[in-house]
Amino acid sequence: MMKKTRIFYIGLLVFLVLAMTACGDKDKSEKEAQKQEGIEITKDEKVADDKIVAQVNEHEITGQYYNSFYIQTKMKLHQFGEDTDDKEVVKDQTLEELIAHELLRQEAESKGIKVTEEELDSEFEQLKIESGEQLTDYLKEFDLTEDAFKDQMEYSLVLNEYLTKELPVEEVPDEDAKELYKELTKDDKKEVPEFSEVKGVLKEQIAQQKQQEALQGKLASLKKDAKIEKKI
Repeated sequence: MMKKTRIFYIGLLVFLVLAMTACGDKDKSEKEAQKQEGIEITKDEKVADDKIVAQVNEHEITGQYYNSFYIQTKMKLHQFGEDTDDKEVVKDQTLEELIAHELLRQEAESKGIKVTEEELDSEFEQLKIESGEQLTDYLKEFDLTEDAFKDQMEYSLVLNEYLTKELPVEEVPDEDAKELYKELTKDDKKEVPEFSEVKGVLKEQIAQQKQQEALQGKLASLKKDAKIEKKI
């Protein structure tokens, strides 16, 4: 894997850790995460770890992963100022994200995209080196095992490779970046950087947006052809 991929994971470290705080018996970890995010997860919002919450084709998704994604979903809704009091809305959105997660995993597998245990261990060890004590501190703070973190990292590595191979984005023209620059700065009364200084960043944003649109289109197609059953 490329070095920039590992840097990307260092940036997502907090997000990945928070996404895993519900796995297993981690009530203390959940309370800490919820306190930081200003939300609360009640007992009736969670399900048993071994309960089947959904089935995607032949794969069954258990409550262990549902609980993890539920906290992540509720946090995101809260951060964007959405109402998190409607538990059915949070539940439905959580299931949708879990289903999308599994559909993409299956699709990547069908394309022969996978991460070997040796590759995952190598990436994880390199991440530990490049992130310094940050990774260790978060694992300790949220009472996470390295294996739990690596499960999430494995999926992210697979998805990253899938996007690179199956949904590549063509180089963004300067004209597109200039249009975005004008749109972002037209009402800004403060001093703004020159276009040449931010062109690279703008191009990257546009490329990511195009790739996300392609990914959503692929997901819609996968959902149409898949056998999906929600069980809660």
